[in-house]
Amino acid sequence: MTLGKRIKELRQRAGLTQEELAKEIGYSTKTSISKIENDVLDINQSTIVALARALKTTPSVIMGWSEINDVPFSLNKASQASSPELTDQEIIVALAYRNHPAEQTAVDRILEINWDEYENISVAAKGGHFTAVADKAKTDSAVSEAFEELNEQIKKKY
Repeated sequence: MTLGKRIKELRQRAGLTQEELAKEIGYSTKTSISKIENDVLDINQSTIVALARALKTTPSVIMGWSEINDVPFSLNKASQASSPELTDQEIIVALAYRNHPAEQTAVDRILEINWDEYENISVAAKGGHFTAVADKAKTDSAVSEAFEELNEQIKKKY
């Protein structure tokens, strides 16, 4: 199934018209949605994230990496309190990490992640629930430091 056909199917399952979906993701008309669904218009990561939120699914489902009925956790604002709400930036970073396996080791080094320390991570990602057991303080600190470093690199570059 093409990206466009998958988006159309998800839109129809959500009960949205092309016009309604366009407004949800910030487009002024349904023309762009029609072009996306007909695989005429390529879309970027931020549009994939916006579509996932509007269609109450994940970017992974939009891209065809997961089955349509296999949504690991809710990305919408009305998600359950026990489900993590990821920011657009976190979703994009996670997608970039997944899509660039050659750089994952470097990212792990920047974040000071030693996977041997996380042998006991357990994830239950079914039915809108996500539970992870790890050294939260250490992980939060490493992520914060990495984002600060990345922001500094971006500022220097641009």
